[in-house]
Amino acid sequence: MLHGTDIDDPDQPVPVAAGELFAWARLFAELADWLDHAAEATRHDFARFFAGARSTQATAVVLAQASQRIATLLDAEGDRS
Repeated sequence: MLHGTDIDDPDQPVPVAAGELFAWARLFAELADWLDHAAEATRHDFARFFAGARSTQATAVVLAQASQRIATLLDAEGDRS
């Protein structure tokens, strides 16, 4: 449970169910794949929405990395049981 100034600590552990993390990892992977193969119209809308601050390709890479890191974390947790 977070109390007081703990909220300001980005490394503060937060309890999350493994199933929820798996769902997030899968969503990140699916979004990464979708952005990686986005049609021109989607890429244009994405660039307009984010005012050119990020590209679909760069966002897909970050999402894929986050998905892989969560999956690795879940695998490591499974190895400990």
